[in-house]
Formats: sequence, structure tokens, C-alpha cells
Amino acid sequence: IYSSYSLVFLDVGFGSWINQTRLFFPFIVACMALLTRLYIYKSKFLNGLTLVIAISAFLAIIIHLCFKDFIAYAFSASDEVSRIILEGGRMYWGSSLLTLFGFAAFMIETDKYKKTLLGFAVFFILVAILFTQNRTIPAGLLLFYFSVQFFVFKKAIRPFMYISIFIVISGAIFFYFASDNMTALLQKRLFLTNSADAEIDDAFFIGRVGIYNQYLSILLSTFPFGQGLGLPFSYGIFSGDPIFLSDISLVSFSIPFGLLGLVALLIFVAKLFKSFKKYKKVYRNDKSPKVFYWLLFTAFIISLNVDVFSRNIFVVYLAVFAVLYHVPSAKRIRQGNK
Repeated sequence: IYSSYSLVFLDVGFGSWINQTRLFFPFIVACMALLTRLYIYKSKFLNGLTLVIAISAFLAIIIHLCFKDFIAYAFSASDEVSRIILEGGRMYWGSSLLTLFGFAAFMIETDKYKKTLLGFAVFFILVAILFTQNRTIPAGLLLFYFSVQFFVFKKAIRPFMYISIFIVISGAIFFYFASDNMTALLQKRLFLTNSADAEIDDAFFIGRVGIYNQYLSILLSTFPFGQGLGLPFSYGIFSGDPIFLSDISLVSFSIPFGLLGLVALLIFVAKLFKSFKKYKKVYRNDKSPKVFYWLLFTAFIISLNVDVFSRNIFVVYLAVFAVLYHVPSAKRIRQGNK
């Protein structure tokens, strides 16, 4: 309804309208997934997803290090993105948010050999995260890992040992393959250089405050129905170019859809939480529902700086795990039939 209204009654270009509308397709697919029931071996699915994420991480690193011409061609439409990737050294990896599922698989798995294999997969994933030079996702991963270990598995010391070993080995792999520019950029983004104060200002204040003020102005002027689709969320502080998306999920839903969009997002999150809670009651010895509690909580925290829920494939997988039913083993089925 909003999409049709925006095209017919608002003065928006067809291109900007269709581009902004398609950004919400992952969320739409996730909502459709919540209407289904899937009978899949949850552990196999989660472990398989983790291995695929690791392969994706490995390929992303190879492309980033060895195929600069391909990267230049792939991102030729955006000079800014090309500059960040080619000159700055930050790797583009669209599956980085899925690393949360990799950590979940590693913590849930009880089989010794499978856990070892997942451990190697997590190493590749962490190396890829280092190459992306992202700050929000690693912070979210640490929050998720320590919260689950402390509140679900009741462990306090061992998690620090595991994650310390993972970080050291992943860091060693990164420094071995990374160029001097990539290493310098990582130190800068971790606030480890002499200009740490300037980097902190750049990360949290310069540019962002102006963007946030624009968000607030639009929200207040279009409350409670929103501004519709196809209109810019903000304008670049320095370039003045229109920006049709946001890195904050709450903003991504509130600006085009107003109060209705905010309510829809919160209902969606509540539905996910309710699904995980239901499985906790049914399968009392299964700790995975509690793990997914914290995964959902972490995703919501990350969504305050990375748009998790509208346009990222992560939200589809999150909905899929919310509707997975427990599949009993063949042995238990035979015993039940007897």
C-alpha cells in the first residue's frame, strides 16, 4: 500500500522508488518465512550454514587480495565504495553478519570432531571480519559469545581462553596476508594510533550527528505516517548527495512508514522471541533456544548501527531458525513406533 501510494501520489522518480522498495525484500521474505513450519535437522542446518559462511569468507579474502581489477569493475558505479575498498583496504563481504550463526553453531555443537571442524571455520570467519575493518560486528560477536557462555552455559573462564586463542591466530593470519595499508587502517580503526582522539571524533561525531539531525527532522515533520518510499532519508554532509538508506534499522522502518513501520519491526522481533521461547518450553534439555535469545538480542543491538532487519539476508535466516521444528532421530522414531 505504501509503495503504491508513494508512486502515484508523491513526486518521486520511478528508479528511486523501485530501488528503495526492493531494499525491504529480505524483510518481506522473513515475514513470509514466519508463516511456515520447517522440519529440518537444526544442528545439521546450522553447521552446514557455518561451513558455507567460512567458504564465503575464504573466497572474499582471495578476491580482495588477488583480484583488484574485478573489484574495481564490480564497484565502478560508486566512486566512494571503490575508494574505500581499493585505496583504504577495507574488504567488502556481504555475509559478515551471518558470522553470528557461525558462533552459535560452535557453541551449541557437542560432538568433539564436529566442534573442531567448526572451530577452523570460525577462524576463517574471524580473519574475514578483520579484513572488513568493521567495528560494530566484532563488538556484537564478543557480546554474543560472552553472554551465551556466561548466562546459558554458566562458564566464566574458558570462554576467555577460547576467544583469546581465536583472536590471536586470526590476527596472525591477517597480518601475514595484509598489506601495510590494511594493517595501518586496522590500527587506526581500533584507536591504536597517535591520532586516536581524532579517529574517535570521526567515528562517533563528525558527519554522524548531522545525519542524525536530518533523521530526526524528517521523523518529526512526517509523523505518524512517514514520508513514503522513493524519497531520500538524508543528504551527504560533505557531498550533498541524496541517500536512500540508513544504517539504523529503526530509522529504515520509521522514515518511510512512520509509526506503522516501527510497530511492524517491533512486532516482528517479538514474534521471533516468542518462537524461541516456545521451543525452550517444549525441549527443556536443548540450550539452542536460549542461544538464539541472545543472538536476537545481539542482532537488535547491532541494528542500531548496521541495518540488520530490512535489507540483509541475515534476517531471513533468523526467521528460518525461528520456525524450525525439532526433528527426532530415526532411532527415536522407531522406539516411538514400538
